[in-house]
Amino acid sequence: MAKKLYILDGPVPTEPENNTTAAHMALEKHNEDAVEVGCLMQATMSPELQKNMEDKDAYNMIQQLKNMFQKQARQERYDTMKQLISCKMQEGSCVSTHVLKMKGYIDQMNKLGYPLQDEMAADFILNSLPSSYDQFIMNYNMNAWVKTVPELHGMLKTAEMNIPHKTNQVLMVKSGGVKKPNNKKKAHNSKGKKMAVVVAKSATNNKQVAKSPPP
Repeated sequence: MAKKLYILDGPVPTEPENNTTAAHMALEKHNEDAVEVGCLMQATMSPELQKNMEDKDAYNMIQQLKNMFQKQARQERYDTMKQLISCKMQEGSCVSTHVLKMKGYIDQMNKLGYPLQDEMAADFILNSLPSSYDQFIMNYNMNAWVKTVPELHGMLKTAEMNIPHKTNQVLMVKSGGVKKPNNKKKAHNSKGKKMAVVVAKSATNNKQVAKSPPP
């Protein structure tokens, strides 16, 4: 915000290009800005990194941080993009919750230095919707709309109220009712099985008594 990001583009020059008063003033400002940026960077670091960076200026610090964390950032970018592509909305679930989840992945890509344009972000979201939103997607593409993620979020919340599948499911449950299990038949069958076991055991005992020799 203070327009001091140029400090990270290159090292602080040792001598001004032109031996003029303006050149010396520009070099002095460059040195002051480099000190402020370096202090700000160290203030946001962990104590371990602060000890490691205490003798470096802002440019050398950013170079060393890139070497330390570049691979980690690349892996995080890959994982975020993978989650964004594989994120699919289940039929009947809340569209607002789904869009906010995808917006989190899109915002994370922006933080990692790979922002998605509005059209691309909208394509990811539309592609993740279930078949009940096919009519909305067709209207969106036919009208060639270009909306931001918050604008698309509002449109999908309005379209969700006109999706008929939720109402149909409720009517089917009310009209069909819930079938209760026939406990009487189960009880009758269990009683019959128990009686059969008792009869079989008694018959076996009688046979054993008849076969036993007299005393």
